[in-house]
Amino acid sequence: MKINICNLGIIKNAQIDLAPLTVFVGENGTGKTWTAYALAGIFGPHGYHYHKEAYIGKRNEQNYKPIDDAILAIIEKGNATINLESFVNEYAEIYFNQIAKSVPKWFNTFMATTKAQFDNTSFQIELSEKTKKKILDILKASHIETTRSIGLKQDASGIILNSLKEEGADELYYYITSETQTQEEIPQAIINKEVREFIVTETFRGIHRALFKDTQIFPTERTTFIAFRFPSPESHEGDALKEYKETKKGTKSKRVDSSPIVSKPVQHFLTMLGYSVRMFTERMTQGIKEPDISKFMELANLLENNILLGDIKFEERGNQVELIYTPTSEDSLELNISSSMVKELAPLAVYLRYLAEPGDLLVIDEPEMNLHPAAQVEIIEFLSMLINAGLNVLITTHSPYILDHLVNLIHAKESKKDENELKELFYLEETSSFLSKDDVAVYLFENGTAKNILMENGDIDWGTFSDVSHDVSQIYSHLI
Repeated sequence: MKINICNLGIIKNAQIDLAPLTVFVGENGTGKTWTAYALAGIFGPHGYHYHKEAYIGKRNEQNYKPIDDAILAIIEKGNATINLESFVNEYAEIYFNQIAKSVPKWFNTFMATTKAQFDNTSFQIELSEKTKKKILDILKASHIETTRSIGLKQDASGIILNSLKEEGADELYYYITSETQTQEEIPQAIINKEVREFIVTETFRGIHRALFKDTQIFPTERTTFIAFRFPSPESHEGDALKEYKETKKGTKSKRVDSSPIVSKPVQHFLTMLGYSVRMFTERMTQGIKEPDISKFMELANLLENNILLGDIKFEERGNQVELIYTPTSEDSLELNISSSMVKELAPLAVYLRYLAEPGDLLVIDEPEMNLHPAAQVEIIEFLSMLINAGLNVLITTHSPYILDHLVNLIHAKESKKDENELKELFYLEETSSFLSKDDVAVYLFENGTAKNILMENGDIDWGTFSDVSHDVSQIYSHLI
């Protein structure tokens, strides 16, 4: 999947081809974080909600004929069908490009800035046939079954909108059922509005989450906000949490944009932590029943045991919950007095234990922050394990240790030597950290563009770091 970017801050023109692991490297102020956050906005819940509401409100130039035909059919006949294979082939690329086209309209709010201007910013997305097939395969394998009530009264009368797609089928069905109240008793304007919102929501969410099931942002501010306390599960849910649940579960909610006090990446990060508090019981049940979920819980344990050297757990205090760190064989500590490495990696452990699902996209700004070089090497091994477990990861980095060791992981995967012997050379000693070159993309941001620096042989041409190392050595040689 290629993304063409024009006039995003200092970036004049760049092309990014996303891989399961995508790495942005370059000097400060070269556009790495803005690009990463913009992509998170497009592929995450923000872009989905913006485009969905624009289409529901008929504020979008693009028409999706199968959706409009389905809306008319269910209003007139009470049932409708959308063929997902035809819809994906004809409209999936259009759908994501419509979200990309809207970036200039919402990126100021997303980044919580009134100073930067994005009027001339543009994104264009090219979905390969392989990506379209991936979207279609995921949709085809999914089971969809949701309902929404219209005109529901206290005596349970009203009509019910339903969506249904059986696992393995191409057709997404929409139909109306009744709970005693006839359709004629409900004003037609209400029916039209509810039907349009229901069909647009269900169809768009299916397409959106088939590309990346969910998108999580780990901003640089994470080491501050992770130490905050969160409302207990019984506390009132804010608008951000309701929006997040709508994207995850399909429940209906009203979206309210916040004033640009903190950026959307920070808001989404806080919402992710808040939602994790509420997922404890459900997640434990999922982990027992679903191997794909239990493997992420096991990876959270590995992160704690091998890198953090202690457990990260929620602890309830009155009507609030806070994260507690328990080092091996020591007393528990509040996160605010734990080491900077613990604050850095605790959010990742929380995400893996309570929220991670195959197909998610993680956007992590500088995963090496506050980490000793040894831990930086460990974290790129661990992130590679996440890729092999079915996640997608995009990172920005200034770490030569991460890039150098990423090369080692690529060469280990391609080596003819025995994997079990090779793994003993690595910090985590896990063959599942060895990574195929085809699953990696590395881009150097400089001079208003981004260029691919992952070479055909699996090496990385990271001159942005080596030049500095050479300069430091030269200075030293002149001083002695």
